[in-house]
Amino acid sequence: MTSKTEPDHSEPDPRSEEELPNREPEITLSYEGPKSWISEPKNLRIIVWGLIILALFLAMPSAYRALKSWRATQLAGEANAAFILGDTATGLPLLKQAMTLSLGTPAVLHAAQLHNAGAGDKTSLEAVLSRLHSGTWSPAELLELAKITAHKGDLKTASEALSLLPKDLSANESIAQILVEAAMKTSQGKGNEGADLCLAKAAGLEGVRAAYLKNQAAVSLLSLNQLEATQQAFTILDSVLTEDNAASLPAWKIIAETLLSSPKEVVSKLPVKESLKFSEQPRFLKEASPQDQLMLADLKILSDPSRKDAVIKDLTANYSNADREQMLNVARWLNARGNYARTVEYAGPERPRNDTHWLLVVLDAQFSQSHWKEVSDMLESPSSTGIPDAVKSLFKARIATILGNQTDAEDAWKSVRSLLPLEKPETLAYIAEYEERIGSTDQEIKTMREMAGRNETRKEALIKLILLQPVTTPASKMIPLYVDLIQSAPEFSVAVGDLAYLRLLSGEDIQGSAKTSQELLKADPMNLARISAAALALLRQGDAQGALHLYEGKSIDWAKAPQPWRAVHYAVLAGTGDPSAESVKGTITTSKLRTEEKDLLSPPTNKTGL
Repeated sequence: MTSKTEPDHSEPDPRSEEELPNREPEITLSYEGPKSWISEPKNLRIIVWGLIILALFLAMPSAYRALKSWRATQLAGEANAAFILGDTATGLPLLKQAMTLSLGTPAVLHAAQLHNAGAGDKTSLEAVLSRLHSGTWSPAELLELAKITAHKGDLKTASEALSLLPKDLSANESIAQILVEAAMKTSQGKGNEGADLCLAKAAGLEGVRAAYLKNQAAVSLLSLNQLEATQQAFTILDSVLTEDNAASLPAWKIIAETLLSSPKEVVSKLPVKESLKFSEQPRFLKEASPQDQLMLADLKILSDPSRKDAVIKDLTANYSNADREQMLNVARWLNARGNYARTVEYAGPERPRNDTHWLLVVLDAQFSQSHWKEVSDMLESPSSTGIPDAVKSLFKARIATILGNQTDAEDAWKSVRSLLPLEKPETLAYIAEYEERIGSTDQEIKTMREMAGRNETRKEALIKLILLQPVTTPASKMIPLYVDLIQSAPEFSVAVGDLAYLRLLSGEDIQGSAKTSQELLKADPMNLARISAAALALLRQGDAQGALHLYEGKSIDWAKAPQPWRAVHYAVLAGTGDPSAESVKGTITTSKLRTEEKDLLSPPTNKTGL
């Protein structure tokens, strides 16, 4: 048997190539075709960058809106920071910029609402109060709300706003908190305490922060309505003026408003430099609002009435090309000061023909000059279509009254009354102001009653109704008005005190009214109205000696005291058997007393203490 040996595969067979003489080298084939544009790296980069640019372009509007909203929020915050210190000249332009950029941004809307609320807009104030506990307030917003409500006498809301402040306030916010606390004391009749608080804090500071505290100290002192305190306030304000900083313009406005509202004999006793009052225009007044410039014109005329024509000429020339609202304010200023011919000249023939607001201003001027033909022609002009129907009837009533057409006048007044429920609050306010100006008190009272029936004008209308009542109106007729007012504004402490006094006069709720009077006296022990009410309360309770004790140690100028307080004082003296009672009685003008106050002068009342 032949054995076979297995081939050795460890080495290649040298014959393999020779045995396959026709074998071709192995080749791999592929099909590439034409190259695409996108496959080029350079072109791919172009596509990627194009997509990025497109995405940025599409995102730009949103990004721009976000940037505007951010910037508007910053501006609103800066405006609030200025407002809390009373720096309106700085804050208002900032707020306007913020509103122009993005009014819909919440921070801007809230800042605008706060500013409007401070200016007296009730709708804005209601919106602000509705979110008091929202938790989204900044410290500056809380401080501004506290300031607004403190000045309105709503100390409860002011205290609540302060309680929500964080512990870590900025330097300006801490100053603003002191300003609010001082304003609250002032609203409570504690002007001295408010002034002392501000001056004590100002002593450790310099610059504008100290100046703002001094301004509030002066306001607190002025609230006392005492010559010595007013003189002290003006000395403080004068020092702020000389510092020439952001607090100087507010200080000047306080001075100006006080001078314009004070009797001449008081003005002559106040320590204010002549140049700062009237003659020269201080540097800081260059930043003043047009309204401040009108106040400066008033001061110049007050200082030297012979300059009136020159002042008016300069004023109308300076504002001859101003914006519409500024020009209207100048025209209203001219009317309010009896410069009716100047108003007509300043308005020109075309403005009242094409603008209802101008028409109303010029109508007032023509009415005051008894230019009845001009008035009748103007009521037929195109712009008269914008005059509310009740106002048209008001004008017709005025014309008929002046011309002696009594029947036409009565018909026109009836038309006014029937149309009042249909008119807007601002129209009612205009009608009431016009009725007051022409001395039609009976008609004004009717308008105020309509306004008192509306929530948005209720408080102011009730206050005005009370003020329109004759001083001799019986307490029994006044009490319902005060009850309605306090229901609308329970924080109005003056009204609370007056109601307690009226009830004591009429013998209603002696115990409750006595308690209220005592509490109010503790809060303001030097106020003669509070002393009188508390004394009457004790007298009604049979404690004439206790009532007399309330007057002891008080410096009271009885020669200037109102007649009702003299009557209460007499009743207290007579109740204790004081022999000086009759001499006091001789100083009282009974024609200026209510029926119940006259009763205090009768012997039976004094003997019983009732």
